[in-house]
Amino acid sequence: MKTFINDLLAGLSVSFVALSLGAAFGVLSEVGAYSGMIAAAIYPLVTSFLGGSRIQCAGPTGPMTTVFIVLFAGTVDAVTQIFPEISPLHIFSSLLGLTGLFLILFGLFRLGKLVEYVPRLVLSGFMNGVACLIWLSQLKRLFGWGGSTAFEGGFYQNVLLAFFTMLFALVLGTFIKKSQKWYVELIPVVLISLVLFSAIAGWYQLDVQLVDLGFNHFNVDRFLDIASSHVPSFVNFQYWWVIAPFALNLAVVAALDTLLTSLIIDRMIAKKSQRNRELVAQGVATITSGLVGGLPGAQATERSVLMVHEGAQTRLANFLVGVFVISFLALFIDYVELIPMAVFAGILMKVGYDVFDWTSLVVLFKKVWNTTSLQVFIQLLLVLGTMLMTVFVDLAMAVFVFTLLFWILQKYFPVADLVMETESEGMSDEP
Repeated sequence: MKTFINDLLAGLSVSFVALSLGAAFGVLSEVGAYSGMIAAAIYPLVTSFLGGSRIQCAGPTGPMTTVFIVLFAGTVDAVTQIFPEISPLHIFSSLLGLTGLFLILFGLFRLGKLVEYVPRLVLSGFMNGVACLIWLSQLKRLFGWGGSTAFEGGFYQNVLLAFFTMLFALVLGTFIKKSQKWYVELIPVVLISLVLFSAIAGWYQLDVQLVDLGFNHFNVDRFLDIASSHVPSFVNFQYWWVIAPFALNLAVVAALDTLLTSLIIDRMIAKKSQRNRELVAQGVATITSGLVGGLPGAQATERSVLMVHEGAQTRLANFLVGVFVISFLALFIDYVELIPMAVFAGILMKVGYDVFDWTSLVVLFKKVWNTTSLQVFIQLLLVLGTMLMTVFVDLAMAVFVFTLLFWILQKYFPVADLVMETESEGMSDEP
């Protein structure tokens, strides 16, 4: 009975975070808040049965959403040049379907162990690059930079609302991190920030753009309508061939995101997860999510760590996250359209702060300042190089190129990797 109660409370607590972040990542992707929220339900429901870890929570994440934005736009552009009649909705589900298939193949061919070869120097640079991409995307929307359409309504009201939402979330999040009391860590920063600043915007009737879901209720019929509109009906070898490179890129990031989180959870619970089984589970969840209009996802570090801290004991806790998210989605969907877009922008700026690996840069710059060691300069260049390539070229390519460079350097000039506990946050803060 005690185990059930622990799982129930863990599932309920984590579901608040999953739903809030799901909506935020849906807005970030520009596909819509619904896509993030339904994915936040689908992933736990699927992975609770098939996953390779007893305690975890999967769903949309910062890295996955950031990569997806770029790859989905590229996929649509490439496909419509050859097949202009294909709907973006079908391309969406096709991209996720093929991504899921690649993940399943990764698991079946037992590629899960390869994550151990990715150096933490490269991982740190990758996370920093993802954070920069999140910040840039929200600044473009707030200020209308780079051809982006700024939020509707008063410019200063949108900007100030986003700024104070971000500031409040940062202060509350910092307080929770520094607190020594375990129960304080269960405070849902994202949910409190969303509710508080949405209420302030409504109370003072601020002239800001609100979320538009495109529908005002959610039930079985609505769910089936959305799902049927995403089922691809076009079968052509060339069509899938065009999508394949984008799907492979997305699958690599999903595997990386998932397996690195697994390493963190394994250390916390002192039990090794079945990594290849986890890849297969993520693949099935990705296919399912795509068919119902949900975003791609991976095992989420922050939510999985919260599961452990809340005392989850079995897979039931993860399953209950999905059940609670579905229930909240059905009961409170109308209230989502009361949330200003600027509030989500502030939350996402805070997410970028969480994703950024501040520790590694502070440590490396201090070393550079105090030493003339060539090895330290190389460490810093690997981090910065990965970060810049992630922002300006390609995320998966950045990981591949600098991982390869790291191991080549190891043969001729051994470079020490970062120490996770003292020199890098790794992915421990990744939402």
